[in-house]
Amino acid sequence: MVLLKTKNLTNPVASINASSPLSRLSLRFLLLSLRNKQVEISTPFETYTGNLTSVQSDYVVLTESNGSIVFVRIAKIETVIEL
Repeated sequence: MVLLKTKNLTNPVASINASSPLSRLSLRFLLLSLRNKQVEISTPFETYTGNLTSVQSDYVVLTESNGSIVFVRIAKIETVIEL
């Protein structure tokens, strides 16, 4: 399950079952809408914060504040928060 939320409290929190192909597509479209914005992405392994630079078919590219480039597989994303 993927939890999607924004810092704006007027926006609803949505959850997606990431195991479904349709849900992964919905997550990808959400990520596309957040391109070039500051986000927090959490996976089972770590939480990353930075500018969502690129959204590819199966991964995203995040640029952290220290300039580090992080590649995150979409299938491993648990939550996405727009900052």
